[in-house]
Amino acid sequence: MRALVFLFSLLVISAQSQTGGGFSNLYAFDEEYGGTFVDVIYQDSQLTLSGFAFTETSIPYVGLMTATVDTFGHILDSIFYIHPDGHLLPSNIIDLSNGGYAVGGKFQYLVFLIRLDVDRQVLFNKTYGINGSQSIFAHQLIEGSNGSIYIGGSFSKLDYSIFHFIKLISPSGDQIWSRGYGTPDEYEMMNSFIKIDDNTFVVGGFKSPIYQTGQFAWSRSRIFAVDSTGSIKWDWLGPLNEEGLVCGLHRTADGGWIYLSTTNEPNPDPDPSETHLGHVKVVRRDSAFNLLWERVLSAHKSYYNQPNDLVATPDGNWVASGFWFADTLHQPCFYKLSDQGDSLWCKCFLPPDGSMGNSSLGGMTVLPSGSVVLALRYDRYGPGPSQTLGWLVKIDNSGCMDTLCQLSRLFSPPPPAPVDVRVWPNPASQEVFFDCASCQQNRAGAIVVYTPAGQLIWQGTLAGANPPAVWPASQTAPGLYFYQVIFEGQPLASGKISILR
Repeated sequence: MRALVFLFSLLVISAQSQTGGGFSNLYAFDEEYGGTFVDVIYQDSQLTLSGFAFTETSIPYVGLMTATVDTFGHILDSIFYIHPDGHLLPSNIIDLSNGGYAVGGKFQYLVFLIRLDVDRQVLFNKTYGINGSQSIFAHQLIEGSNGSIYIGGSFSKLDYSIFHFIKLISPSGDQIWSRGYGTPDEYEMMNSFIKIDDNTFVVGGFKSPIYQTGQFAWSRSRIFAVDSTGSIKWDWLGPLNEEGLVCGLHRTADGGWIYLSTTNEPNPDPDPSETHLGHVKVVRRDSAFNLLWERVLSAHKSYYNQPNDLVATPDGNWVASGFWFADTLHQPCFYKLSDQGDSLWCKCFLPPDGSMGNSSLGGMTVLPSGSVVLALRYDRYGPGPSQTLGWLVKIDNSGCMDTLCQLSRLFSPPPPAPVDVRVWPNPASQEVFFDCASCQQNRAGAIVVYTPAGQLIWQGTLAGANPPAVWPASQTAPGLYFYQVIFEGQPLASGKISILR
């Protein structure tokens, strides 16, 4: 199948201050129909994006879009690809060693791979399936040796079980092999797919039983490696319910691993649509998958908290993106932390035009300056007319949009001044009490306790002086521990606690 190719232009319909090179822009693919972004990469001093959109020409289907944007958010060019027989729903775009590109995604009940030349013109557009699959979606592309491409993703069967899959595609688009990984009667969703070397490819995802409406289900992370033929080299399962998804997986310089994940906890007040609650967190493990530290990013547990991506910054730190409760809304957020897990800053943001709608997170990339760019989908429903838009956000290495760091309406209101927390007794042997006379009763913060290695061992809610939060430390090993008070994702107070017996 060949895609029909059309040139079209994107309209920037709102923009934020660009004094310091940051921006928050909404883009209309078509004044009437709209569209969205799903991925962004940085190459040759500019951003290349993939997305999809309806236009008058494409109806009844959505087509694939690629565009280039300068680092100030200005559209340089855009190209639209229409398939005459169905939707082209991309998942990601990669740049290739020959200067071209590859885009993968979903086409009907198949996955597609579109290979583009240096001018982003179609070299081939091919589709691939899996026998017995009900639905299949490509999550990530990886360039292999000699121009081959690995497609990683997930597929479901008629019994609703979900499996990982990996396909190796030749430079001309022919499938060389295809393998599935998983267990019948379980979900096995792929969230990360990375290349370590020409014979080692690592998958990050999670396992859980087939979901039953209104019931809590266990989950655990899974990370495994395959060789260039798809055979499993090693396989690791994470702790039960302490980790779910594995997003933004990286191999660290010391041979260990770092990734985004979620906790998995039952809702104490069950709602059939919200049986699970959880935090977004960053997890760091050594080469044998022993836990080194973990850092909770979200201030409150929620069914809607979502990890998205994690990128390394030029200064040796990490920036995570996700979706969690901030201020009074669930919002897209950035969180920067050091290689040792120390919190550096957290910024959550709202649409720059002040409208109401729902957002979906896409790919993220980092610039040589340390600035971070995130691609999003924004479904605006008010004020009308309703429209789906592309949303692109860039912040600098300090989490700011302009040189004075005047965040304006892009980000959530700044947090209050540091709070005065009272901790007693300290040292302690059985229970530790926390109160905060300056905290507001109706806007609770989280109190978290960590080991010196950064492992979270307890968390509670802190809202005013009465009643105090109580850490039951009677079963905790003697030693030194650290606490933090977090309000809307920002650490406002911290200190040390000694447990003696």
